[in-house]
Amino acid sequence: MNVLWAIGAAVVALVVGVVVGSRWLIPGDNDLRKLTWTQAFDQLHARVSETYPFTEWKGIDWESLYAQTAPSIAEAESLGDRESYYLALREYLRAIPDGHVAIGGEDFGLRAEAIGGGYGLAITSLDDGRVIASILLDDGPAARAGMAWGAEILTWSRLPIGDAIAQTSTLWADPAAATEERQYLDQCRYLVRASHGTSVGVTYRNPGETASREATLVAEDDGLETLARTMPPERDALRALLTPPIRAEVLDSGYGHIAISGFMPTFGGPRPAQIVARAIEDFIAQDVQGVIIDVRGNGGGLDALVPQMVGHFYDKPGFYEYVAAYNPETHKHEIDPKQTLTIEPREPYFGGTVMVLVDSHTASTAEGIPLAIQRLPQGHVVGIHGTNGSFAVGKPGDDLYRLPDGVVLSFLSGRSLDASGEVQVDANADGIGGIVPDVRVPLTEDTVRAINVEHRDVVLETAVAALDALW
Repeated sequence: MNVLWAIGAAVVALVVGVVVGSRWLIPGDNDLRKLTWTQAFDQLHARVSETYPFTEWKGIDWESLYAQTAPSIAEAESLGDRESYYLALREYLRAIPDGHVAIGGEDFGLRAEAIGGGYGLAITSLDDGRVIASILLDDGPAARAGMAWGAEILTWSRLPIGDAIAQTSTLWADPAAATEERQYLDQCRYLVRASHGTSVGVTYRNPGETASREATLVAEDDGLETLARTMPPERDALRALLTPPIRAEVLDSGYGHIAISGFMPTFGGPRPAQIVARAIEDFIAQDVQGVIIDVRGNGGGLDALVPQMVGHFYDKPGFYEYVAAYNPETHKHEIDPKQTLTIEPREPYFGGTVMVLVDSHTASTAEGIPLAIQRLPQGHVVGIHGTNGSFAVGKPGDDLYRLPDGVVLSFLSGRSLDASGEVQVDANADGIGGIVPDVRVPLTEDTVRAINVEHRDVVLETAVAALDALW
């Protein structure tokens, strides 16, 4: 098994290098493991603050970040405190609202200590402003206290629920939130997480009742269940390598459905673009009137695959992206002509309506599908929330920094630009970005119940209903 995984990883790495290689995305010497903590941080900061692609776009104040972090690193070094060292680095990176900015390595149990306890519920903010218990664990603290599914949460730790959510830290959220919308969703997820044994006072109103109730909930180990149920399921890396990244079928509704789980060749599907081409050919043969493309929970992959896949829905050439990559010779981000991508019409051509399903976990390359389809008059994007808003470009490993004590930091140093040279998709300093659905699924109590209690796919149902309305 390990040998197979190693071979597969090597194949994928080779493909990545060939497809997204660039003369300007040069790895450089990013191995800082032999330095002291303060020396490594100083060099990391100097390099990242120069090569990070969205400093102005996101309004990153590198001087302030350094001033906040450097003393903590120095103090941790003087004490030999590895936990404080890791925590300072994590806080440094989490000040950058970008889903591609990541930290890896041993966290010394800090995450489990901080959020390992749950109160037995997850919450959702509805369109009418109410915040309800959208998931209620059987025999969890909230249920034992008398809370019923759909209870309106009024106060949390003596604060109005809206204030409590706004004050919630998302330090332990992975990946980081780029958009304001995703930040709020993460705050809702982490409000109901705490250290084991932490108590919180809650005021709530059960469905059908006029009087509110009060309860004190104590966080207990639930195996992070409420987080797991509000995030995409974790994928086994080896299984993903052996499984086709694309599944296609004709639904009972008569519409074609293409589910894309990733944008990387695998042993189960070495040519993803050809799988899409065959699916479109089959749909046309069956006289399908509409196609639904599902990229929910998809974290991205190879940029070059997107123009190939969406080309089947274009009847004339279209623009996809310029890439402004970091040029170490000029120390600036400049458009690299070798990475410009356009969309060329591809056979077979499907001219019917196309719906793309998205969520807040649709990130990076996966955001390119709704970006390209929404530009078409027959294209629509369907979802409860917009996409992640993290669309940077780069070759894996180019901007990976190895620090002392096994800590690894990474980001992508290229930015995607539209035909006018403006940053596209990546969220800006105000948290505005991503691809916003033009067919929004309403967040009502009925919708939330359908998702979490009846386990229905209301986003897919909405896309089918929208297609039905056209015929």
